[in-house]
Order: sequence, then structure tokens, then C-alpha cells
Amino acid sequence: LYTDYSSDTETVIKKDGTVMFRYQGREMITGFHVSDSCDVYTVGQSRSGEHGFRFRKNGQTLLSVDAGHTISDIHEKDGRMYLAYKQEEQPGQVHGSAPGYYLYDGERSVLFSEISGDEEIMAAVSSGSSVIYAAAYAVSDLLQAGYLYSKGKKYPLSGVYGNLVSCRILQDGDNIYLTGICHDSTGEEYRYVVWNDTGDVLYAMAPGEIPYYSFVKGGTVYDFVQSEGIFNDISCFRNGQKLYTYGQDLSSYGNTPAAVCRDTLYFAFSDRAAGRKPCIAADDDVRDCTFNGFFSGVSAW
Repeated sequence: LYTDYSSDTETVIKKDGTVMFRYQGREMITGFHVSDSCDVYTVGQSRSGEHGFRFRKNGQTLLSVDAGHTISDIHEKDGRMYLAYKQEEQPGQVHGSAPGYYLYDGERSVLFSEISGDEEIMAAVSSGSSVIYAAAYAVSDLLQAGYLYSKGKKYPLSGVYGNLVSCRILQDGDNIYLTGICHDSTGEEYRYVVWNDTGDVLYAMAPGEIPYYSFVKGGTVYDFVQSEGIFNDISCFRNGQKLYTYGQDLSSYGNTPAAVCRDTLYFAFSDRAAGRKPCIAADDDVRDCTFNGFFSGVSAW
């Protein structure tokens, strides 16, 4: 169990309650990844209101961006750690990187696209020697679904679901999926949409059904949705179709609450109605656990 907190002067990272490292400066951790070699990579933003972010390995700064934001999670591929980000223009600054979209590969940042007033790159990931990214067209201060750039080509996103609020690229080996949240012209109806690597819509969820966690395994996309209302059912959808409903008044913790192993779907959560009792489901077989705490994540191999 990894935790972080900020004192009056520094940021501290702990593992199972023991301090791993600390560094000067109060940061809000917005990205966290533990590598196969057990190194801890973090993205942090200053709690003092400064713009930009710091990308660190075990507390040591790898990348410092004074004006900009990340457009990817920290991701590992072929032994390298990657982070995609947007470098904003800084008036009056002579030195430093030019404005644009960059991919950092653990050693250096490489520009993969310049900034355009007609479009905004929403998400990007590394794919070997190239970058895959999703862009939206800027129209009257709104972002309309644009295209997916992959394998040197632009694939227009099909379907008309309104303006693109956010998106994320999911990878499953060589397969690429794009998930996005769109809203209509009134901004009142939100829909979750999934596209394949050529921009075709695979499915769109019903209005208001917005997953809080999604992942892809074996060419199948799994989405976990917590319904609105007093009981807050949690359901799992597989490729847009409801697969399981786990019950009412539940909550899950951590950023990886589910995984698939040997065709079995594992999902960890807590039952708030039963004193926050931790539970784990293997497909639809829910098992109670007796320890005092909660599952912070699930991995399977």
C-alpha cells in the first residue's frame, strides 16, 4: 500500500506505512506508477498555486515543466517509462522547450506535434518508435470529436455524440481503443463512447452511464459504472453490454480495482452497509474477507 502526504515544507511517499523517500516542496500527486523494478514514478503539481508539473523517479526530478500539463498516464513499455504532455507558451521566456506536444522517454523529450489553434490533443501514448494520439477540433471554444492518429495516419472518429470533454487511450498489445466522454450542445447530457483503432464506434453507453474505471483485456473492454441515486449499484459492462451487478451501497478504492486472469474477472470493493467489509468477486461469485481494511488494487498473472 503506497501513500503520499505533504507537510508544511515537503512531500513524503510511504510504502506499507514506512517512508520510502521525501523531497522538498509541497506537491499534489496526480500520477503514480511502480515499475517492474519497484522504482516509484510520480507526477506532482505544486500546492502553492504554481503552474506546470514535476515528473520524478524515487523523488528525484526527471522532468520539470513550468507551464503545461500531462496528456497521458505514466506508462511503461520495453523497459522504458513514458509520459506525454503539453508544453504551454511562456511569454518572455528565452530558454526552455518551445510550445508543443512532447513525449518523454525517461531520458529526453521529443516533440511529436506543434500546437494548433484549430485542434487540441487530448490523449497520447507511446507505441514503440511512434506516438498514438487523439485530437479534437476546436470550434467556437468547444472541442468536437476529431481523429485518432495511429501508424502514421489520421482516422476520423465516427458517430455524432456532441462535444468531447475528455478521452483516454487503452492499449491491449498491438490493439488500440479510444474511450471518450461527450456532451450534447446543452451540456446537460453526457455519454461514454468507445472507438477502435480506425475511428469506428464500437459502442456508446446510455446517457448518464459514465464508467469510473475501464480497462481492456484480450480484445474486450470492461467498464465499471456506479449508478446515481441512494443505493449506488455498481455494475460491470463488457463491450457495452451489462455483465454483472454486484449490489447496492458499494465503493471501490485504488486505481486498479479489477483484472482478468484465465478468463475470470476479479473485482475488489467494500460494502459500506456492512461496516465497509472488504469483498472480492470472481465473476459473479462474491466473497467476503475478514481483515480490517480495504483492497487498494487487483493484479493477476
